[in-house]
Amino acid sequence: MNPENGKSPLLGSTQPVAVLAALVMAGQLIACAPRQTGVDQIPNANVSVTAAKDAGVPGLPAEVDQLVNGFIPNVSTPLGCAVGVMENNQLSGLEGYGWAGFQKNNPAQKRPMTTSTPSEVGSISKTWTALAILRLQEMNYLDIDDKISVHLADLPQAWQNFTLRQLLSHGTGLAWNPTFNPTLNDTNELNQFYNVNPANPFLGIHPRLVYPAYLGTPISAFPQGFTAAYSNTGFLLLGAVIDKIATENAAQLGSKYASYESFVWRYVGVFDGTLSNADQMLTPGLYEGWRLNDIPDLATGFAWDAMQQQYVELGASNDSLLLSGPAGWEGPAGGWTMTIGDLTRLMMAIQNNDVITQTTRDDEMLVEHGKATVGTLGLGVFLDPQLGRPTYSHAGAIRVTGRITSCGPRRISVSR
Repeated sequence: MNPENGKSPLLGSTQPVAVLAALVMAGQLIACAPRQTGVDQIPNANVSVTAAKDAGVPGLPAEVDQLVNGFIPNVSTPLGCAVGVMENNQLSGLEGYGWAGFQKNNPAQKRPMTTSTPSEVGSISKTWTALAILRLQEMNYLDIDDKISVHLADLPQAWQNFTLRQLLSHGTGLAWNPTFNPTLNDTNELNQFYNVNPANPFLGIHPRLVYPAYLGTPISAFPQGFTAAYSNTGFLLLGAVIDKIATENAAQLGSKYASYESFVWRYVGVFDGTLSNADQMLTPGLYEGWRLNDIPDLATGFAWDAMQQQYVELGASNDSLLLSGPAGWEGPAGGWTMTIGDLTRLMMAIQNNDVITQTTRDDEMLVEHGKATVGTLGLGVFLDPQLGRPTYSHAGAIRVTGRITSCGPRRISVSR
């Protein structure tokens, strides 16, 4: 990696399409959907192929470099960021700045944040989940006006009439975060949430197996003057619906895509099924504690250790306790990781109608569905005018912060 410009030096200035064509001809394009068990669950090839095609994307203007590089050294905590820009619905600039974490083989040295560094995107994951639900509607597997009880069993009576549309737009009144009450038989079942090689597939990244643990989550009335309340819980249920449909229709959708994670990777990320298309998103995958060392060059961030009087890797100290961050909801609501290039490609895919049709995008996703204290809501996005122009966006923060913002009429977007 080159810490000066945040680029991977893999293939210099080779253009993305030429890079992918060469990899295909050489038989090296072996990117594939994430696996839910075994080793290399987030395939290294997904990141290396993306790094190769992004190596030829231009950097950002000198003014941006000067601004960011002038800020990072003046902050007491080590930090890093990556920025992507889309213009005219094409990827036009990528840059990495600062630091992603410590080096694995030399904990005393920091790793640079580059354009090929996967990062957690937090609640931007909700946009991925929403696109997957809308894609399933276009594929005739569901209707977003279906009641949730059509797809999930044993729900509380008060939840029976919630529609998928209400869940997508935070219109149910379900609490922001779920109440976690697992009904597991023994320690071995509990361990299946986070062990590296469990006997059964990980429960924690299969929302259809986890949602019963959240059925005690309370419902509250909306604050006066509002018609929605932001809810991670609602997106857990949407993830369970996707997971269940993908599992039950493996023969039609492909056995490799018969889970929430792999379905979203294939039908949102690799939207046309052609890996050689440079606009496909290959690096997305779910972050969980057991994958800390599985996702290549994952940005982990820094935390101050008062005992050691020094900064330590945040990710390594924050993932061991299941009950402090119950596996399952993070995926649909906030658990995805990806590189800055693929986060920017997500905006391109929405703008170019690659995942869903323009009709679905304009008539469903980007229509106002409710107002919450945190903003005006579409389906899996916020609707927020900027500089007098309509935009849609979503922010996300867990260990690192990302934001997806698209200014539709000007065909310019920035992710960071």
